[in-house]
Amino acid sequence: MQRLGKPFTCTGCGAQLVIERNYWLPISAVISFWFGRIVLDSVMEQALLFLGLLIIVALAQPRVMKPMVIEPVES
Repeated sequence: MQRLGKPFTCTGCGAQLVIERNYWLPISAVISFWFGRIVLDSVMEQALLFLGLLIIVALAQPRVMKPMVIEPVES
């Protein structure tokens, strides 16, 4: 269990959960913006690129960062 974040307790069932740390998603967004801003001339185009990247990251994050059970709840 390397690269895991800080464990937390589920408020619904009480199970101990942890989410894997994810660095590639935000780094890829920053790199995309960095190279994309060079190609784009106007501030409006750069703002649209930034907003588009935010939307992509927001949609990808729940699919990539799923909680994992580390201690199941005993019945």
